[in-house]
Amino acid sequence: MSMGAGTYLVIVDGKICRYTHWEDIPDAFENIVSFKPDIPPSPHTREQHREIERMPEIFKLFMERERACGNKNR
Repeated sequence: MSMGAGTYLVIVDGKICRYTHWEDIPDAFENIVSFKPDIPPSPHTREQHREIERMPEIFKLFMERERACGNKNR
């Protein structure tokens, strides 16, 4: 599993943009529309479990960036 691979839709400059890796999402964006990391089928290795367990924290970081960008535009 490539940590960060998936399907991500975010609004950038009023347009929905699609990314296939969360590292490609720009620092500034208006909203997260979809956050769907790729999760391999079971059974998972220990490393995969560690990566999967981190995904909620990664999503939280994107939500914080979204709020920070929204506050700049007000």
